[in-house]
Amino acid sequence: MNLQSDFSSVDFYGLDGPYLRLWWVHRRELAYYTVTGGFFQAISWALFLIPIFQVIYIMSNGGKRKMWLHTTMGCLALSGCITQLVSRLIRMGVYNTANWINMQFNVRDWGTRSDGERDWYGIKVLEMVYQIAGDMTQWSEACTYLILFGIFVLNFISVRTLNAELYQTLGIRLAGLGLFIAMLCFIDAMFLMLRWQDWNFFTQLASSLTVINRVFLIPIWVIILSFRLPGALSLMEEQQRAVEEALKAPPQEQNDDGAVRLVSEI
Repeated sequence: MNLQSDFSSVDFYGLDGPYLRLWWVHRRELAYYTVTGGFFQAISWALFLIPIFQVIYIMSNGGKRKMWLHTTMGCLALSGCITQLVSRLIRMGVYNTANWINMQFNVRDWGTRSDGERDWYGIKVLEMVYQIAGDMTQWSEACTYLILFGIFVLNFISVRTLNAELYQTLGIRLAGLGLFIAMLCFIDAMFLMLRWQDWNFFTQLASSLTVINRVFLIPIWVIILSFRLPGALSLMEEQQRAVEEALKAPPQEQNDDGAVRLVSEI
């Protein structure tokens, strides 16, 4: 029996004991894949920090331009990584503890029925507690997409205000792709928040946008950015050296005949 495709809302929400027991068997079968997927998701956020901090360094001109904007971008990226890591650890802890209770404690019969049948009260209570504890991390998913929305919007604003050389190197089209990703992330966050109104419908919509964003658009954006970062970094360093040399050069004045001579400082 495939519980994902043959999901029975009547049995699940009605807390049918044997049906809930099948769900715990199903969760144990998928535990390895769930934990592995969550681990790679947390790692992907940690790796995502590398190009984000590099582009922040370049667009801020080494921390000298629009500090509020680029500091906000960095804080958002770091908070997204920490949120994902903490969320995955909480989910793993909640599942491991709940599964241990299901395997070691008496959750099938508390002896409340006089006809000798199992009452399944224990597994019903366990399921409700598991849903409450597990859903504490559901909001972190919506929060993650709002964080991505903020990062890509601020990135677009920063690119729009760059000097002409860096503007051409990083490219407004790439920033525009990031803005499009930001809009999809915002919509995805709204769908995740609306799941409690219609779980199946909004979960399917959110899952579709998640695949589009995380599997296709964001990796494409990062790959294109990776080819442009070295050139942008070299250009920024050249501009900084040119400014430093101009500041170090002695002042000049023009003679009556048009010749330029250095003004000696006495």
